[in-house]
Amino acid sequence: MVDVGQASLMGGAPRHESPRTRVAPAPPAHAAFGDLFLVVQGGSERLSQSFADAVVSTYYSNETTSVIAGLMNSMRQAAHSVAVGAGPQDPMETLGATGAVLTDDELYIAQLMPSQVYILRDESLNALPDEPADDRDNDPLLGSDSEVDLFRADLHEDDVIVLASTDLRHELTEREIRGLLLGRTAQEAAYDLCALVAQRGGERGEVLVLRVGARQGEVRRPDADVDAGNALRVSDNGRVGDAASQRPAVVIREPEWHESEVADDQATRPAGAPMRRPARTFGQQIAALPLTLLMLLLLLPVLVVRALSDLVRRGRRVKPPPPVAASQPDDVLPDDDWSSLRELRATGPAGARSMRRSGEAAPPGAPPLDLVGAPLSRSNDPLLYRRRRSLPGPGTLLFGFSLVLLVVMAGVLILRNCGEPGETTGEGGEPLAVVTGTARPNESGAAAGTVAATQSSATETFGQAEARYREALEREPGGNRAATLLILRDAKDLANQALEGDLDRTLAPDINRLLGQIGREEDRLNRVRKLVPSATIGEFESAGVGSALAPLDVRVDAKYVIDAVSGRVVEFATAKQGATVLRKGDVVGTVTVQDPLAVVNRSSSVLVIDSRYNVISLQTEQNPRLLRVAATDQWRSPVAFDNFNNNLYVLDPGANTILKYQWTAGGYEIGPINYLDPRDGVDISEAIGFAIDGDIWVLFADGNIVRFSGGREVPFEITGLDADAVRATRIFTEVDTDSLYLVDQPNNRIVQIDKREGSEGAFVRQFKYAGSDDFFADIRAIWVSEIDGKLIVLGKDSLRQFVLPKIQDGNENRS
Repeated sequence: MVDVGQASLMGGAPRHESPRTRVAPAPPAHAAFGDLFLVVQGGSERLSQSFADAVVSTYYSNETTSVIAGLMNSMRQAAHSVAVGAGPQDPMETLGATGAVLTDDELYIAQLMPSQVYILRDESLNALPDEPADDRDNDPLLGSDSEVDLFRADLHEDDVIVLASTDLRHELTEREIRGLLLGRTAQEAAYDLCALVAQRGGERGEVLVLRVGARQGEVRRPDADVDAGNALRVSDNGRVGDAASQRPAVVIREPEWHESEVADDQATRPAGAPMRRPARTFGQQIAALPLTLLMLLLLLPVLVVRALSDLVRRGRRVKPPPPVAASQPDDVLPDDDWSSLRELRATGPAGARSMRRSGEAAPPGAPPLDLVGAPLSRSNDPLLYRRRRSLPGPGTLLFGFSLVLLVVMAGVLILRNCGEPGETTGEGGEPLAVVTGTARPNESGAAAGTVAATQSSATETFGQAEARYREALEREPGGNRAATLLILRDAKDLANQALEGDLDRTLAPDINRLLGQIGREEDRLNRVRKLVPSATIGEFESAGVGSALAPLDVRVDAKYVIDAVSGRVVEFATAKQGATVLRKGDVVGTVTVQDPLAVVNRSSSVLVIDSRYNVISLQTEQNPRLLRVAATDQWRSPVAFDNFNNNLYVLDPGANTILKYQWTAGGYEIGPINYLDPRDGVDISEAIGFAIDGDIWVLFADGNIVRFSGGREVPFEITGLDADAVRATRIFTEVDTDSLYLVDQPNNRIVQIDKREGSEGAFVRQFKYAGSDDFFADIRAIWVSEIDGKLIVLGKDSLRQFVLPKIQDGNENRS
């Protein structure tokens, strides 16, 4: 099964279909050649369709004998036919294409540059080509001798293949592309990719997404047993030559698709958990040591032997020879020309030699002579005993240094092993029990039996956790979701108990993997969508933006943010290029601006309300203008302001009312009316916020929401949210949105609730942050455009934009 999604970007507007993509299922007569998928880049729509028709007809013709030959011939002949058939009315721009064939167990990709392919496997994204391809504008249409790059790899279940134009790579980072592919159906991913390119200013683009092993509209859960060795295996390199052109027509290259240990860790760790360094064996750690240290280890045995031999020799003392008695007979020495070596001496300057018999006495006071007759002193007497030097030799020093180095290396390895306890957080950042692996003395008797019993109990508990998890998966898909979540929670508790009892850490990898699977299943049932920012619009100082009643609003493409710390209003017409448009202390009309409290967009301008309830109008390329507002002395403690049809609404719990001001030429010069019907006796003294779309949705401090229509309360209740209850702190909706968006600060999430007639209050889905920081932990305001697919969030010290995922058929996909 392959889930197919396609989208395009035309004139900066994303669409669900694309005229430059083609999906061609294999006809029965050519079923062995697999299904063909094609994306064309550049050229007119007529040329693109002509190219696609030529590729499909050539590939599934009777001349095709193999997938490789069919792809090569079809791409070349299509390029040739388009180059010949291009007319003067066709735009002369680069034409590129990507063709992909999926058989039962193999993937074939043919690229006619410029084109771009991404493959997501085990949450690791691979790009073909590795580097951005040149668009080759000097070669507008390619002919039959054009080079085609061909790749072949084994096809794995849950692979996601993206065939796209190069616009995708020009506008998005690989991290953003990976984030938009995870947890989405093929159609959602294709559309969201185009929508994000449009937000970056892109004008055109083509995307075709293939999710392997999934039915149409289905998001596959990650496999529980990901084989770390199942990296993409690519065919041997080879070239198919073109005898006519004497140049390679097809290049079969081997991209670097093999995952590292880090990629394997991504596949097995729970989503949202921090990356951990994979545990390595002692042999792998030794292999990672520098070459110099390895050489020292190899030389260490030689140095040990050398040092020991030196120590042995040092222990032997050379004993002085016994003195030769003066009366020793001559026949003790050998009888030859040298009668006595001790009696040989040189006499006279000419070096004549004379012999003195052993019986002759030396002249009185004459010094002893050496072998050549020179006076024998203590320094040159070869027979005189002398002690060896006491300082160690170089071998001993090197041996000692090696021992110290070896001890340091062992300590480093021990510290590194102790620093790798494994994953400490599960899905969604929930803490997991950590097994430290500390050494224990050898147990014996009852102690050893207790340890064995504990380990056996951990194994049994882990088996129970797996059984509960399987039970949750086998429940009826449309059954009681709350009951399934309770079973999953039991499975999680049992898994954590097993992890605590796993004294030998033998079960820790399997337990952590199970906890990750449980967390992903809980997210699926709770309809959690993980978001990563598509752009950072603005950043503020470390003190952040402070607290304001309504610190964010959007007018067309400009974002207005109140920086309450510095007392100013900042306009972001371009990302990261904020301009201060109003500041505390500015003089507007007859008043001095005080601390800004709220910024509110209306059809004619943007309104800023300060702490003295002055209302200032801001318009592009015009000076700020002070508006006249009647009866502000009636305001007690307003907590929120909003606009609808240019009328200003003030939520004032202190006065237990909602004031409605009608717009006039000079501002709001007519006294307000009470929006609520006083006969109802409604109590809004605990209200903290509201949003208006024609009706008014009032948010209370306890998280409850009350809906008012025409000043009268209308029944409204949130249903279908079986997990943690919503404790909303902020609310957003507009007339163009079909949902309420609630900031649930205690649970670090944004919850989407349906408000359409017939499904009012139904839980749709919830959004959680998937970035490395904790951005959703302190949300100050949000703004949503369902039409443009934008979610803008103001955090403590930054303003970020997200892609709002589309909902298929008006309902969140639950499969």
